[in-house]
Amino acid sequence: MVSHRIGSAVSLSYLDLIMFAANSSALRLQEIAADIKSISDYRIFPVILESILFALYTVLMIFYCLKYRQDRERVLAVFVVSICLFVMCATSWALDVWILSLELYRLVPGRLMNSGDLGDLPIGQAVDSLNGNLAFARDTCGAIVYVFCDYITLWRAYVIYGRPRWLKVVCISTFVFSCALYANDVALNFTASLSRPPSYATHLETFDHGAIVWGLSSTALATTAFAQVFSTVLIAREALIYRKELKTLLSPYRTSAGRHRLVAVLSV
Repeated sequence: MVSHRIGSAVSLSYLDLIMFAANSSALRLQEIAADIKSISDYRIFPVILESILFALYTVLMIFYCLKYRQDRERVLAVFVVSICLFVMCATSWALDVWILSLELYRLVPGRLMNSGDLGDLPIGQAVDSLNGNLAFARDTCGAIVYVFCDYITLWRAYVIYGRPRWLKVVCISTFVFSCALYANDVALNFTASLSRPPSYATHLETFDHGAIVWGLSSTALATTAFAQVFSTVLIAREALIYRKELKTLLSPYRTSAGRHRLVAVLSV
């Protein structure tokens, strides 16, 4: 009887272990499925869309370079900034592809086989450990792209608007302020994604739920939005003024229906 009870207890313990292992495996598979879905939603589709847009951007840059060779009134500074902007975008795209390949060929297999540090760490820490440095480089390239976009947009508005002195001061002030904000954002915010982040970045990320870092990033993006909207408004205002002047100059020639249609086409 005693041996029978011992055998029953051992059998129950084995069954409990099997059930526990099955439940653990099921939970593990659910976590892995969630990780794969996250990679598919937030990595694969954005990289595909980014690749399409970058291909179109490459075609536009080739056309721009050909036009620049034929243009007699060349502006070397704008051309250099445009080339640097393209290089930064190309670097950012290449880093995104690299990060995606690491997650697909190293992170997912490591989580499936539960091997190494990638299988033991939580998903967030595993991602930072795997591609934190690459993410920092990509985010830095993105910040430089934003700064270059601000410069090009403000310069275009300044030239089209007639190069007034007050607009020059506004453009320079906005550009310098944007550079300072993005530099601080890179130093204080983006460094937290490094595989070995500095202590101050970790402290700022946890202090007050990251309110300081969030405010800094939001202010930097708001500066870029202001530069884009401000430049667009100035260019649109100048275009409307030109359209009104064109209509005024061509109004005496509206003597027939055909000329009226021609003037309408030219005005648009």
